[in-house]
Amino acid sequence: MTQDRLDGFGIYKLACQLFDDFWNDSEFVMKDERGAALVAAFAGRASELGLYAAAFLLALDWQVSPTTHLVIVGPREDETAEEMRRLALATFVPRKVVQRLTTEEAGSRPLPAALAGMLSAASGSRAYLCTGNVCRRPAESVQEWRATLQARVLD
Repeated sequence: MTQDRLDGFGIYKLACQLFDDFWNDSEFVMKDERGAALVAAFAGRASELGLYAAAFLLALDWQVSPTTHLVIVGPREDETAEEMRRLALATFVPRKVVQRLTTEEAGSRPLPAALAGMLSAASGSRAYLCTGNVCRRPAESVQEWRATLQARVLD
């Protein structure tokens, strides 16, 4: 097998997982037996991956570890929400997906139930940090959000 094909697998797997985590569309995810089998098949040949090992390891990480969603909710022009979004983008969190939802978007496009709930519960700006199926208490200020992100990094 050529390195191009190995690299293509890693990139494909990573793209599928990112697509699922952002859009909540499991049609593209291989977290079943097929995905595990593909990861296992390439793991036996990891020494041949060379430069492309990083793509494989990222795909493996997305296969076995939960994703962290950083969701910021608030009015479109709200400076607090924008500062929270900037902090979310600037903070390193493995396997993170950052989403900015505005209260004006409520009902304008289909959203997963959890995101729709965050939008409907919003009074002002809030930021949510969810890993897997567990969410921390929402942050209502930039200082709270910074503390929440720092606590996650230290976990």
